[in-house]
Amino acid sequence: MKIVAGLGTIEDYEAYVEAGADELFIGYVPYNWQKNYELAMPLNRREVSFVNVNVGSQSEMEILAKKVDKYKIPVTIAINALNYNPKLYPEIINIVEECKGYGFERFIVADIGLLLALQSYFEADSKIKNSRIKIHASGEIGEMNSYLISMLRELGVNRIIYHRGARLKDIKSMIEKNPDMEHEVFYMNENCHFTGGYCNSIHCDELIPMCKMPYCTDLNSKNEYGLHNSDDYCFYKENSIIRHVSNLSQIGVTHIKIVGRGASDDRMIECIKSARKEIEGC
Repeated sequence: MKIVAGLGTIEDYEAYVEAGADELFIGYVPYNWQKNYELAMPLNRREVSFVNVNVGSQSEMEILAKKVDKYKIPVTIAINALNYNPKLYPEIINIVEECKGYGFERFIVADIGLLLALQSYFEADSKIKNSRIKIHASGEIGEMNSYLISMLRELGVNRIIYHRGARLKDIKSMIEKNPDMEHEVFYMNENCHFTGGYCNSIHCDELIPMCKMPYCTDLNSKNEYGLHNSDDYCFYKENSIIRHVSNLSQIGVTHIKIVGRGASDDRMIECIKSARKEIEGC
């Protein structure tokens, strides 16, 4: 299995790579998008302006691309808001093309309509058909069954990122029916008690997001986030959910996601090293 880690700023790229990350992901919000839409229509699921969770300039993207070229550790761009105004699809596709121009070809997408628009765009012109991007279906879609995954595959998706509440037995069943795809799960630092596809909270500068708020009913049977303690989960530092690596490996998971856009670099480095140790110990 490979480790996928959230990158909040391009300055942390080398440190995360040296810690053992196999892939990284980050958000990119161009200036024109920020100027025209601000947070009324966020480009990804980190709806913030003053915390290091997104790249905001062309020069940063060019620098990041040079780092990727040097270290050969790819970076995926998150364009995973739950939905967009369809009138904005052409503008988003232009952003995708801009990222491709820098050398980025992996994108996390949650809006089914955008997936359709991307498929139509890349199949419309034979000149660009051979330069298709790699699309990772965001956990914000809420992958519930193999029928949905089969549909996503037909839309050009090559990797499924399972939603936070997916049970191991369900993930196993979906992988068995779609073995030709890559399969990624939230592994560490994801204590959200929502399924992303049904979450209408925002991650803004002024308010604490809902996934960070206390959520408990019966402390005798549930943890503080309302999740039943079971074989599906165990707990690491700071109540961060960590799934059992050995179980994930056995059911065919190919990638594990360490969430951390906006987290401290020290914590992320420690988490990446811990995950690497777990994988090597299997």
